[in-house]
Amino acid sequence: MKQPTTPSTAPVALAVMNTALVPNQEAGERESEICSAAARYGFAEAPEVVRFEHGADTLPPALGEVLRRIVEVQATAVFMPSADHVGGIAGVLRIMNAVMGTRPPRVLMRGVFFTDDAADQDGRRR
Repeated sequence: MKQPTTPSTAPVALAVMNTALVPNQEAGERESEICSAAARYGFAEAPEVVRFEHGADTLPPALGEVLRRIVEVQATAVFMPSADHVGGIAGVLRIMNAVMGTRPPRVLMRGVFFTDDAADQDGRRR
C-alpha cells in the first residue's frame, strides 16, 4: 500500500521559464499549465518556478540559476514549458545534463523531466 506523502516528504517540482522567449501574457498561462501538470503527478500544486531572462544564446548563465534553485528547493523533478522556451533542444539537453551532473541524491531521483505537452487532458503520460 502506498504511504501518503507529508509536506516534508512530498516530491518537489521545479518549473523553468525563460521569460525572454515567452510573451508576458502567454507566460502566465504556461506557468498555470505546468503547475496543474505538477499537481496531477503528485507534486506540489504550485512548484517553485525559476524565471530567467536570458535568450537562447545566453542560456549557460541561466543554467547556474536553474541549478542553484534545484538544490535550494530540493527538487525531484524539473518541468519545462517546451524546448523552444529554453533555447531549443540544445537548451533542454544542457539543462538535463547539468541537473544529472549534480550530486545531491535528492536531485538525482531525479532527472524526471516533463514538458507541458507530456500529458493528455486526463493527466496521463503519453
